Amino acid sequence: MSIRALVESEYARQTEALTSNEAFQMLETGKADTKAYNVFIANVCKTHLRSPQILAFLYSVAPPASTEDVKHNMLEELGLDEEGIPHPKLLIKLAQHAGFNECEVKTLEVLAQDELKRMTSEQILYGSMKEIGLSALLETASFEWMLSRLASQMAKFLEKHRGISKDGLDWFLHHSEVDIRHAEEQLDSIEEYVKYYQFDQSHFESILELTFRENVFIKRYFGEIALARHSGMLD
Repeated sequence: MSIRALVESEYARQTEALTSNEAFQMLETGKADTKAYNVFIANVCKTHLRSPQILAFLYSVAPPASTEDVKHNMLEELGLDEEGIPHPKLLIKLAQHAGFNECEVKTLEVLAQDELKRMTSEQILYGSMKEIGLSALLETASFEWMLSRLASQMAKFLEKHRGISKDGLDWFLHHSEVDIRHAEEQLDSIEEYVKYYQFDQSHFESILELTFRENVFIKRYFGEIALARHSGMLD
């Protein structure tokens, strides 16, 4: 199986697990309470507020053939492209439309930065920087792939069941449009990265398996308890 096919197969598996997860279905059907919607919104914000910094790292290790795509994606996140819309500000707007006060919004920003600090401080699982870069690229691309397929769906249930206006849902609506292109670009970047850094098939597959040993979407959007239930650790 090709590198691209392996990656898309894993992304599809992770995405299917997300949509079939009880926590996601409760939100989609309107059976969840307000607190559950707010926790979901907070987790989305914490996950993606640090995206520009992660893209900056990916830009630093990108192969020459991929640097322009990664650069454009990073500048777009920062609002330094032709549209001029910083994506972190769209996430803050989402939280504000959900009723988060100034202190709660600030807490989300601090928690997002703390998570980035934790990620960069924990023990390294890999033998070289090129492996760390591949794992980060695989996970970052997975969210763009998933959001290109589910962002509109998420926006709909937040509008219908949480009462958030379309203006407050700009982050989701934006990603439902642009991440189709970004997802394809990221798949190209993964193929180029593997080729440039001369990963053999078995080495690549081991990084892919380790990166997605847990469902990254459930973990980031619903937390460790939901992940444990998904994994069968809690019945």
